[in-house]
Amino acid sequence: MLTSHRTTGGQGGNQTIIVSNYTELVAGVKDDIPRIVILNGTITQAGKVRVGSNKSIIGAGPNASEFHKR
Repeated sequence: MLTSHRTTGGQGGNQTIIVSNYTELVAGVKDDIPRIVILNGTITQAGKVRVGSNKSIIGAGPNASEFHKR
């Protein structure tokens, strides 16, 4: 039997946050509360980021990117 699962990301949550550095990103995605995270700019710090459930991460603007390795 095939079971289908829907992916909703941050839909249904009442939080939208804007992050512009590694510390804000980690704090904004680590829990499982539904949230939309808008990434403003480029995150340049290296490190693993555990993204909890129920998150949508969206880049804002032409220079937005999620991660750059150095």
